[in-house]
Amino acid sequence: MTTGDERERDEPSARLAARLRASATGRDEEEAALLRDAAAQLESIAAERDRLRATLDRALVGIFRTSLADGRILYSNQRNAELLGYDSPEDSIQGMRTSQSAYVYPEERDEMRRRLVERGHVERFRTAVYCKDNSVKHVVFSARLYPELGFLEGTMADDSERVARERELERLGEALREQNAELRAHNDAIARLSAPVIELDEHVLCVPMIGALSPERFRALTEKLLAAIVAKQARVVMLELTGAQLVGPETAAQFVTLARATRLLGSRVVLAGMRPELARALVETDAALGDLETCATLRDGLARLRRAG
Repeated sequence: MTTGDERERDEPSARLAARLRASATGRDEEEAALLRDAAAQLESIAAERDRLRATLDRALVGIFRTSLADGRILYSNQRNAELLGYDSPEDSIQGMRTSQSAYVYPEERDEMRRRLVERGHVERFRTAVYCKDNSVKHVVFSARLYPELGFLEGTMADDSERVARERELERLGEALREQNAELRAHNDAIARLSAPVIELDEHVLCVPMIGALSPERFRALTEKLLAAIVAKQARVVMLELTGAQLVGPETAAQFVTLARATRLLGSRVVLAGMRPELARALVETDAALGDLETCATLRDGLARLRRAG
């Protein structure tokens, strides 16, 4: 489609071609041939221009041209008009008046102008524009300055799907972060519940250890247990291992480290409910096991403590 300004520029071409053909009448053959040839060339140029304009009008991306002097929209193809919610190029030109009014964020318009002044062009500049119904559409456009001709020309495409995908990824990322935070809190709660520090008797603490004893969980348990030893002035710590599962040889070695730390605080560790696989894991660490005491069950351990007085 052509704009009103472009149709006005097309009419002199048609009139000039007609005048050239009319002028050929009554001239000698050579002059008449030259005039008819000039008219034919002018019509051919006009036809080629029309075909090019039709191609632009059918393009799948928006194409626009604006005045450098006042921002007035000089040309818009059909796709450009549709992107902004208008029925036709003429409708968009009349409705928008100037390109400046289309930008949602003036600072982005200023940044685009700065790049144009510095480089003479912009490539894939992303921004948001107002549509005919005042809704907001995210677009990406490229443009080039033609200062000698007094206009800016460029293309525009819909960027809404990309923005929607990015927002959805942000939403999913935030949901994942919240889920991970909840999971950590849940795991912390499980860790606290699955290895509580219980005061069995005066100066005697017991820790029933249940589930997989990962290095991270064991470190947290060690901190809590050492603090309890100091607070309760415990002389004996009994670790009940019937429901415990070791995770790797490094966890087995941490039993020895825990025993040494408790001894430094004036206490000792007794392992109750030792199972064959746990005993094998401890032996395979090649660590010194002299700081560890064992008993078959928690009851046996308590009985031994009472006998010892």
